[in-house]
Amino acid sequence: MTIKERCEAMMLAFTFIDPSKQEGLDMLNETLNSLAITFDDFKNFLEALPHNENARFDVYNDVSKFSSEDKGVVRSILVKAYSKGGKQGSEYAVFYFKEIIDQCDLANARIQI
Repeated sequence: MTIKERCEAMMLAFTFIDPSKQEGLDMLNETLNSLAITFDDFKNFLEALPHNENARFDVYNDVSKFSSEDKGVVRSILVKAYSKGGKQGSEYAVFYFKEIIDQCDLANARIQI
């Protein structure tokens, strides 16, 4: 993955990270390390994004085009951030987790009803 792609993955994970809690700070550092990016890389990426609602959908679109292997990395990071990032269980977290999985085409399987 490129630095931009790793920052996009970090942006998705950050949705579930509460930096006001120690568990959130731990998850932030762990995720940055696992993606081999610095906080400055991530900060610069965020500053370059348009500051509107469409920015997240642009990231979703980019992530949906990742290779299967890279999507696996993103899935793993998201699950960890969702379960250990400090916002787990909230309606907010559940809504965005589902949206990210759907919009980024990260599901391993689809169930048609």
